[in-house]
Amino acid sequence: MRIITRMKTAQASMNDWQSLYKTAYHAMLVGEICRSRANNLEIFKQISVVFSTDLFRIASLLNKIIDFEEYAKQNHFVVKPGVDSELDKMKRTYNGLPDFMTQVAYQELQDLSQDVQQCSVIYLPQLGYLLAIPATERMKETKDYSIPNLRFMFIVNDIVHYKSANTKKLDALLGDTLCDIYDKETQIMHKLQDVILEMKDVLIGVMEYAAKLDCLMALAVAAKEYSWIQPEISDEGEFVVEKGRLLL
Repeated sequence: MRIITRMKTAQASMNDWQSLYKTAYHAMLVGEICRSRANNLEIFKQISVVFSTDLFRIASLLNKIIDFEEYAKQNHFVVKPGVDSELDKMKRTYNGLPDFMTQVAYQELQDLSQDVQQCSVIYLPQLGYLLAIPATERMKETKDYSIPNLRFMFIVNDIVHYKSANTKKLDALLGDTLCDIYDKETQIMHKLQDVILEMKDVLIGVMEYAAKLDCLMALAVAAKEYSWIQPEISDEGEFVVEKGRLLL
């Protein structure tokens, strides 16, 4: 099974996770139907045993843990709220950052000289939180970007970036919040993979018996559509066709 192989190497995509959920969910339904008719056919008896309660556990875990809607939007494994309290706290912090950063930028602006009309606080991986200030006319003419109590970092497209006491506090307080969220969700994904791989036998069984059932159903549909009948096998060495027809 391709999905199991990809899970073993932590390479399962969103489509893989979705396919796995749909497989487990619909296999549960097939198992219930077969259990209700287990006395009729041998394959129904076999499916009743093979399609075990592990399917329910797999489907429940996937539905409880993975936020498929956000997964599609963000293009990475996303965990639903309520699964991990630490992760929920980090996400609340991250979601509140834009307003918080705006407040910090406003505070910084009050301490800057009057020739600085605006500023903002941004976050860059590896560098952390920075104060971004549009270059003033003086800066453009003199190429001197120094500002008291700020440490010049770099300039891009006439936006000068600095470290300040407040941005350093943000680094210490919040750190790489988004990276921490990704790391935590990756840990949860690996744990989920481990649990599912422990139940891989039921998934392999589902693939095997679903294929058998599919073949038998195809034969049954064809037999009904073309009025085919089951031949009777004898030990007399004769081959007799009654009311047969030639198919060209």
